[in-house]
Amino acid sequence: EQYIQRCLDLGRRLEEITAEPFADAGEQEQRYIHWFERTDRNLTLSATPIDVADELQTTLFANVKQCVFTSATLSTGGSFSYFNKRLLYIPDKEFPEPNAPGYREMLHERIRELITLAQGRALVLFTSFQAMDNAWYSLRDELDFPMLRQGTASRHELLTRFARETDSVLFAVASFWEGVDVPGQSLSMVIIDKLPFEVPSDPVIMARINRIKAAGGNPFFEFQVPRAILGLRQGVGRLMRRSDDRGVMAVLDVRLFTKSYGRRFLTSLPPAPMSRDLDDVEEFFKREKEKRV
Repeated sequence: EQYIQRCLDLGRRLEEITAEPFADAGEQEQRYIHWFERTDRNLTLSATPIDVADELQTTLFANVKQCVFTSATLSTGGSFSYFNKRLLYIPDKEFPEPNAPGYREMLHERIRELITLAQGRALVLFTSFQAMDNAWYSLRDELDFPMLRQGTASRHELLTRFARETDSVLFAVASFWEGVDVPGQSLSMVIIDKLPFEVPSDPVIMARINRIKAAGGNPFFEFQVPRAILGLRQGVGRLMRRSDDRGVMAVLDVRLFTKSYGRRFLTSLPPAPMSRDLDDVEEFFKREKEKRV
């Protein structure tokens, strides 16, 4: 009986996914992007809304009187003053852009320097597994700290060890950009390799980009930049878990200054003194060490 019910449920879902006549519809008429994913044992068929407004209206707004949309607060008692306990570091103009020759080598060297100044205690976030693995293998023998890496143990185990071993360094991607809560000295620096633009080859991202193009819009500034800004805010937010936390946010992407859209990223970040000089990072941690003593 359970198998029959399961089959009927799957049949209904398949009907929903294949119901929309999308083969000859224009970009603006399509409501869903249809895609599949294969693994060794499964084939998953999906229909993802290109615009979620209709879905939210049907499933949420029509059923409640009011909605409050909220995220982690960045103020305390209406004041942002405690963010002065943080420093935002961005490399100087000599540092190459992500696609420039020599970027990877310079990136790894700067990560090494920053981790050394922080005496470990760093969460290093990457925009791809390949970038994470390249950095970890390059630096694992260069740094005298416990070097943890996403994929070598469960998320819970990695975060528990990262919080317990206060001089450890955690290399991570994806889900670690959000939902990581490690207050105190175990996390004194968040390093982000580059601005988190999503891969445009993702079928859902591509469909939303195409819809904006079909409507005569600019998908880069209307869609990709805002989503990357939200991702960056999530990433640097790992450092700010309680009002007495202190540390350095390092974003190793000079496009924040070399590209016109960089200003939009900078103005969206939490208020903090900004520096492009490693000496300021060194001085920051020197002062913090003196305070602890």
